Amino acid sequence: MRAEALIDPWCLVWFRNMEMMEAPISASQGAVRSLPRKLESLLSGPKQGLRAEEKKQLRGLQADLQGLIDNYLFEPSEVESPASTANFWMKDVRDLSYDIDDFVYELTHVAVSGVRIGAAQIQKPPGVKISRFPDKLKRRQWISDEISGFRTRVKEAIQRHKAYLGGCRWRPSSSSDQHSAPSPCGRAAIRLVGMDSPVKQLCGWLANDGQPEHKVASIVGTSGVGKTTLAREVYRKLGGQFECRAFVQTSRKQDMKTLLTSILSQVRRHHLPDSFEVHKLLFEIKEHLQDKTYIIVIDNLWASSTWDIIGHALPKGNCCSRILTTTEVDAIAQTCCADTSKYIFKKEPLSEDESRELFLVTVFGHEAGCPQVLKEVSNEIIKRSGGLPLAIIILASLLAGQPASSIEHWNYIKNSLSSDPSTNTSLEGIKQVLNLGYDNLPHSLKACMLYLCLYEEDCVIWKDDLLKQWMAEGFIYAMDGNGGKEVARSYFDELVNRGMIQPMDISCNDEILSFRVHAMVLHFIRYKSVEENFSIALDHSQTTIRLADRVRRLALHFGNTEHATPPIPASMRLSQVRSLAFSGLLKCMPSLVEFRFLQVLILKLWAHPDNITEADDLSDNLTEPGDLSYNLTEISELFRLRYFHLDACHMSVDLPTQMKWLKDLVAWEIDADVTAVPSDIVDLPGLFFLSIPSEAHLPTGIGRMTSLRTLGIIDLSKNSTENIMSLGELTNLQDLRLTCSTLQPDNLEKNLECLGLIIRKLSNLKCVTLVPVVSSHVKTQDDASSSRMTISWLGFAKVSPSPAVLQRLELSRRCFILSSLPEWTKDLTKLGILKMAVRKVSSEDVVILKGLPSLTALSLFVWTAPTRRIIFDNEGFLVLKYFKFVCLAPCLGFLDGAMPKVENLKLGFNANRMERYSLVAAGFEHLVGLNKLSTKIGGAGTNECNRRSAELVFADAISKHPSTPIINVQWVDWNYCGNYNKYTEVPKEIFKQLGVQEKNLEGDANKLPYISAWLSTLQTSHLQNIVNKVSEVEDKLLGPSPSDDELDDESNTAVKEALRLVEQWNSVEAGFRLVFESSEDAEEYLDAACCLMVADGPHVEAALQGAMMRLEEEFRQLLINGTVSLTAEDLHAFLLPGLSLTVPTSNSTRETLPLSGNESSGWGTQSSISDGEITPYRSFPDTRSALKDFSDVMHSPLCLIFPHTVNTLKDIANVMLQAGYAPELRQVYCRVRQDKLVECLTMLGVDKMSLEEVQHMEWGFLDGKMKKWTQALRVVVQGLLAEERHICSQIFTADAVTEEECFTEVAKGCVLQLLRFGDAIAIVKRSPEKLFRILGMYEALAELMSGLEALFSGEARDFIKKEAERILVSLGDAVRGTVADFANMLQAESSRRPLLGGEIHPITRYVMNYVCLLVHYSRCMNHLLDDCETELENVDGTPWDHLVLTLITHLLNKIEDKSKLYDDDALQKIFLMNNLLYIVQKVNDSELKTVLGDNWIRKHRGQIRACATGYLRSSWTRVLACLRDDGLAHTMGSSSALKDAPKERFQNFNLAFEELYRTQTAWKVVDPQLREELKISISEKVLPAYRSFVGRYRGQLEKGRNFAKYVKYRPEDLENQISDFFEGKKLNA
Repeated sequence: MRAEALIDPWCLVWFRNMEMMEAPISASQGAVRSLPRKLESLLSGPKQGLRAEEKKQLRGLQADLQGLIDNYLFEPSEVESPASTANFWMKDVRDLSYDIDDFVYELTHVAVSGVRIGAAQIQKPPGVKISRFPDKLKRRQWISDEISGFRTRVKEAIQRHKAYLGGCRWRPSSSSDQHSAPSPCGRAAIRLVGMDSPVKQLCGWLANDGQPEHKVASIVGTSGVGKTTLAREVYRKLGGQFECRAFVQTSRKQDMKTLLTSILSQVRRHHLPDSFEVHKLLFEIKEHLQDKTYIIVIDNLWASSTWDIIGHALPKGNCCSRILTTTEVDAIAQTCCADTSKYIFKKEPLSEDESRELFLVTVFGHEAGCPQVLKEVSNEIIKRSGGLPLAIIILASLLAGQPASSIEHWNYIKNSLSSDPSTNTSLEGIKQVLNLGYDNLPHSLKACMLYLCLYEEDCVIWKDDLLKQWMAEGFIYAMDGNGGKEVARSYFDELVNRGMIQPMDISCNDEILSFRVHAMVLHFIRYKSVEENFSIALDHSQTTIRLADRVRRLALHFGNTEHATPPIPASMRLSQVRSLAFSGLLKCMPSLVEFRFLQVLILKLWAHPDNITEADDLSDNLTEPGDLSYNLTEISELFRLRYFHLDACHMSVDLPTQMKWLKDLVAWEIDADVTAVPSDIVDLPGLFFLSIPSEAHLPTGIGRMTSLRTLGIIDLSKNSTENIMSLGELTNLQDLRLTCSTLQPDNLEKNLECLGLIIRKLSNLKCVTLVPVVSSHVKTQDDASSSRMTISWLGFAKVSPSPAVLQRLELSRRCFILSSLPEWTKDLTKLGILKMAVRKVSSEDVVILKGLPSLTALSLFVWTAPTRRIIFDNEGFLVLKYFKFVCLAPCLGFLDGAMPKVENLKLGFNANRMERYSLVAAGFEHLVGLNKLSTKIGGAGTNECNRRSAELVFADAISKHPSTPIINVQWVDWNYCGNYNKYTEVPKEIFKQLGVQEKNLEGDANKLPYISAWLSTLQTSHLQNIVNKVSEVEDKLLGPSPSDDELDDESNTAVKEALRLVEQWNSVEAGFRLVFESSEDAEEYLDAACCLMVADGPHVEAALQGAMMRLEEEFRQLLINGTVSLTAEDLHAFLLPGLSLTVPTSNSTRETLPLSGNESSGWGTQSSISDGEITPYRSFPDTRSALKDFSDVMHSPLCLIFPHTVNTLKDIANVMLQAGYAPELRQVYCRVRQDKLVECLTMLGVDKMSLEEVQHMEWGFLDGKMKKWTQALRVVVQGLLAEERHICSQIFTADAVTEEECFTEVAKGCVLQLLRFGDAIAIVKRSPEKLFRILGMYEALAELMSGLEALFSGEARDFIKKEAERILVSLGDAVRGTVADFANMLQAESSRRPLLGGEIHPITRYVMNYVCLLVHYSRCMNHLLDDCETELENVDGTPWDHLVLTLITHLLNKIEDKSKLYDDDALQKIFLMNNLLYIVQKVNDSELKTVLGDNWIRKHRGQIRACATGYLRSSWTRVLACLRDDGLAHTMGSSSALKDAPKERFQNFNLAFEELYRTQTAWKVVDPQLREELKISISEKVLPAYRSFVGRYRGQLEKGRNFAKYVKYRPEDLENQISDFFEGKKLNA
C-alpha cells in the first residue's frame, strides 16, 4: 500500500486544529510555551501510533517542560541584572524549544502518514549539511534517544538557572505586558508639528507656476529629523498640479532597476515597462516626461551616483518640472542642486516648544492634558529626545495610556535616556530610544516587529501580506482566518501607534494598506534579530557576518546581481530555517530541498535581461516576454509549509502535479505565468487565502474549498460556467476578486448571470471587486472616454446579493455599466466603499445612496449627463470622506450641510460642458470638511486662454470655502464618454466613418479589406457578427480565381515555358543546386519569374510563390557567401592617415575632411555647443537626392560585399520587388547584415554592455573600452555604415522605400549600441582620469555628427539625431562636471604629511601633467565652458584661459599651504623652489605659455629667486656669523680669553656647517641647474669668508695645541662637501 493511502484526512485536521490553539511563538522564548499542549495533542490524538513506553517518555518530557515554564521561564528584557547571563540562558531554552517543536512535528507526521520528512522525499544535495534523520535506526530507538536528549537538556537548563539566575534584579514593572489601548489621537503621533513654515517655503519654490522652468530642491538633515514627512506633505500639496508625479525612496545598496521601474510605474500608470534594462528604463522615463509637467520626489539619497543616473531620466524639456530630494549628506544635496544651490533646505530638529507639543499631544491627546505631577519629568524627557520627531513619537507612545500615578515608569524612561545633548541627536541616541521602545513592547509584539527584518530597506510592505505571514509563523493566538486576522490587525495598529512603522497608502476609509520601516528602525531590527538569533537578512555584498549555526528565519536579498551566492557558512543548518525570503535572479535561487522545515516561503524572482525579449527602440511593436520558466515541483516536499508567495515577472512557473501533502498550507499566492493549478489543491482543508494569476483556470471541484476566505484573481471570460457556479459553495468566502480579459458572449454573459446568484449565496462575503486585466502591452487611460471591453450588463442588477456583511463593492466601468443604480443597493447597510458605473443617475438613486449609513467612499461614473443638477442636501452621507464623480458635465450641486465629512473630492468632465453648469453655483463652500479638490477636464484642444479661464473659475468657486482646500486641475487629451445610444451603435458608425452603407456593402468592395482589418483589431464581442458579414460580402465580390483551363485559353507559350522552368528548379531532382551558380541559369530563371508576374491563375500564383521562395533563399545564400571576411586589422586600417572623404554641404559645395583621427581635424568645422543644444554648422538637406549623393561619394575603401555579388543581388531584388515581395526581401537582408555589423563591432572591441557592467568595470579595462569606442565610432560612421548605405543604394535601386528601410533596420542597432555605451560613460561615477577619454569620445561624436545624421532620413534620422545630440550633451555635462570636481578635489586636498627633502609634491606633478594634457583639447574646452561661471574676476581671455589660470592658481595656493608643513624655514624655501620651478618649466615648455603669457612666467621666476635668497638667509646667516670678527681682537695677547674666542668661533662654525651638511645633503633640489646655482651661491658666500677668517687667526691658533681640532676644514674640503648638498643622500650615522 502506498504511503499516501495511510493518511486519514480527519486526523491531520484534528492535529492542526489542536495546534492552532497553542500559545504563540515568542521572539525571546521561541515555541516553549506551546510545547506542553502540542505534546498533549500528540499523546491523546487518534492513530498516534505510539507504544506505551514511548508515551511514558513523552509524558515525562511534558512534565519537565511544564515545570520549566511554571518555575523558571521569564522574559529576558525584564531582567536588569545579570542581563547577559539571562539572554544566554534564554537563547539555549529557545533553541531547545524549536528542536522539540520540530521533533513533535516529525513524530506527528510519521504517526499520521507513515512517511518521515527527509527519509524518502528529501535528497541531500552535494555540499549541503542537512541534519541527520534516523533512516538507519529503528523508529523506537530514534524516539527514545531524542526524548532522552531533550529531557537532559531541559534539566541542564533548570540547573543553570538555579546556579546563575537565582538572584536576578528585575526592571520596574509597567503596563507594557498588555496591549495599550489605542491612543485617543490614533494618528496624531504623525501629525505635522513644526512643518507649516517649511512646507510653505518648499511649496513656494516648487509650485507649478506655469513657467517652463526646471527646478531641483533638496531637504538635508540628520536621520529621524522628519525629512520624509516634510517631503510627503509637499508632495501631497503639489502633486495634483502636475501631469505626472512619483515618490520613490532609495537605499544604501540601491538596485537601479527597481528604483527606475518604480518611477516609471508612477508617472505612467496602468502600463508596465517595456523592458527592465536600466538604459531602456531611463529612455522610457525621459520619453514619457519629455513634454509633460512633472514632480518627482527622491527620498533618502545615499549616493551621488544614484542621482547622476536618475538625473539622466528626468528631462528639463519645455514644461514645468520639479524635483525634490532628501538626504543626510550635505555634499549630495549640493550635487543635486548644482544649478540652483539656493533651493537647499536645512531641516533642523524641532524646537523645545514644538517637541513639547508633539510629545504631549501624542501622550494625552492635547497639550494641556499633562498632570502637574508629570510636568517636570516630561520636560526632561522632551529635552533628551533631541528634537527628533521619530524619537519623540516612540517615547510618547511608551507613555500613552499609562495612568498618571505611574511616575516611577516615567522616571525609568527618563533615566534610560542619555543626558548628553550631543548623544541625543546622534545615531547612538536614536538607538537608545529604539531599544527602550522595543523592551517595552508587549511580549507578543516583539516577534511581529523583528519579523520585519526579512524585508528590504527601501520596499513598501503591504499590510495584508504581513498579517498572513504573522499568522503562518504562529505569532498570533488564533488561526481560524477570522479571529486570527483581527488579532493580527490589532498587533499591526499597536506598532503604528508606537511609531515603529510608518503608514504609506491609506484607503479612503482610513485603513492603512501599506507601510514602510524607517531606515534607522530597520537597522535596529536587524541588529536585534541577529542578537536574539531570531532572523538574519543577507545580501550579496556581505562577505563576513556573524551567523549562528541554527538560523530560524533567513532573507536573501540579491537584487539583479548575476553571480550572487549566499554568504552562508557550511556549519549552518538550513533544514532548521522556518521562513525564507528570497529576492534576486532565478539562477541565484538556492535549492528548496535544503529547507525541509520551511513554514513561510516568499520568492521575488527576476528574469535575467538576456531572457527577456524587448521592444525595438525605433518601432512601436511590443514583444511578449521570453520563454523562461521556473520549476516549482519540489515545493510539494515542504510538508510544513503554511504560507507561499511568488512574484515572478516575465516568467512561467511549473507547479507540482500534486499538493495533497501540504496539509498545513494557509496561503498560496502566485503572480507569474501559470495556466493551471494542481487539481488536488481543492483537497487542502485549511487553505484560507488563494491568489492565482487571471490566466489560470479554476480547478475542478473548487466548491470543496470551503475554508477559503480570500479568492482571486478569477477571469470570468476564461473559466467554465460550472466552475463559476461552484464558487457559490464557498460559504466562508469573504473577499472575491474578479477580472474580465475578453468579451466572448457565449461564455461571459452566462458567467455574469451566475455571479449574481453566487453572491447571493455567499453570506459571509465582505468584498467584491471586478477590474479589467492590465498588461504591459495594453495602454489604458485612467479616465478615457470608453473601453472596448465595456458592455451593458443587467444580470447583476436583477439579482439582489445578500446584504448582510458586504463592505466593499467595486465594479469597474471598463467591465460593465449598469443601466441604473440597483434597487438592492439600499439594503447594503454595512457597505463602506462603492465604485460603480451607471448609464444615468436619478433623484431616487441619490436617495438610495443617502441611506447607506456606513458609506465612507463613493466613486460614481455616470455615462450620460442629466438634464438638471444632481443636488446633495444635508441628509445622508454622514461618514463619507471620499467622493469621485465622473460625467460629461459638472452637474453637481451641494447645499448647506451636505456631506459634512468629505475630505477628498474628485471630479471629471469635459471642457465643452462647463458653460451649462456653473462651478461657482456648485456650492463647494458647503463641504466644510473638504481638504482637497482634484479635477480632470477632458478636451486638450482647448486653447491656453480657455484653460486659464477654467482654472480661474475653479479658484472663484472655492474662494468662499471657510478653509483653504488644495486645488488640482489637470487637462487631458481625451474626452469623457458621451451618449449611450451612440456607444451601443458603434458597429454602424464604423461603416459610416469609412463611407460605407451597411445596406449597400457590395458597392464598396474596394473598402472591405480595410474594414475587415479594422474590425479584426477590435475585441468587442458584439461586433463579431458584422465582421463575419463583411467577410462574406468580400468573398462574394472577389469571386473565385481563374481555373487552369482558363489559363490555357489565355496564356501563351512563354508562360508555359516559365512554369516548366520554375517547377523544374523547385522539384526534388534539382536537389541543392543553386540557380545562381550559373549566369545562364540565373538569367533564365529571372526571366521566367518576370513572365509569371504578368500572367494570371492559381497555377501561376503557386508557381510564382515558389519562385519567390527560391529567390529569397538564394538571395540569403549569396548575401552570406558574398560577404568579405574582414579582420580587426582590416577595420583598424581604415583609421590610417591619408584617407579622405568628400561630403556635400548644405550649399552643394564639397569639402574634404581628413580621416586620420588626429586632434587637428578642425573642431570648429563640425558643431558647436550652446546652452546644451547642438547646432550644426553644416547640415545635409533632408532630401532623397542629397542622401543618394552622399551614398555615392562617401563610401570607404572598406569592401563589405564583393562587387559581382552586389550586381547579382540587385537583379534578384528587382524581380522580388516587382512581384511585391519587399517585406520578405527586407527581412532576409536585415537579418544577415545585422549579424555582420554586430560581428564587426565585436572585432572593434565594442561589446553590448549594461549600465551596471560599465559602472562596475575596473578603470584599466574601461579605459581600453573607451579608446576602442572612439576608434570604432569613426570606422562605423565613415566606413561601415557609409559602405552599407552604398550597398543598399546599389541593391535596392528599384525601390527607394525598401532601400531606406533596409539600411535603417541594419544600421540602427549598430548605432544605438555605440550610443548607449557613450550614454553609460556620461552617467558613470566621475573621476579625473576619465576626462581625457570622455573628451576624446565627445570630439569624435561631435566631429561625426553631421555624417551620422546624413546617413539616415525621415523619422529614423530624427531619432538618431536626437539620441546622438542628447548623448553629446551628456558627455559635455560629464566633462564640465569632471573638471569642476577636479578643481574642487584640488582645493579640498588636505594631506598633512610633508615630503622628505622638500621634493616636488605628487599633486604638483599630477596637476601640471593633467593641465598639459588638457591643452590638446583647448578648443573643445572653450566650447564646453562657454557658459560656465568663472571664479576669477576682471580677467580677460577665453573660458579655457580662465580654467587654466583657475587650476594653476589653486595649485599654487595648495603648494603654499604644503610648504607650511615644514618646521625648517629653509626647507620651506627648497620645497617652494622645487615646485614653482616645475610649474614654470611645464608652462614654458607647452602651449600653456600662450595662455598665461611671459609676464606670468617672469613673475614666478622672480618668486623662485626670492625663495633662493630666503633659503640662503635662513640657512647660512648663522654659519657666516661665526666667521665675523665682531667681538674679536686682531692683535696677539696673552689673555686666555683672547685665545679662546677664535677657538670657540671655529668650533661653532664646524658644528653649524656639519649640521647643515647632515640635513641638507638629504634634501633634494630636483632641477640640476637650480641645484648647481644654489651650490655656487653657497660657495660664493661661505668660502671667501672662511679663507679670510682662517687667514686672520691661523697664526694665533697654530701656536697652541690641537690646531686641527679647531680648523678642521680646508677651503677645498668645504667646497667638496658643499657639492654634496641637495642630492637627496642618506648619510650613515
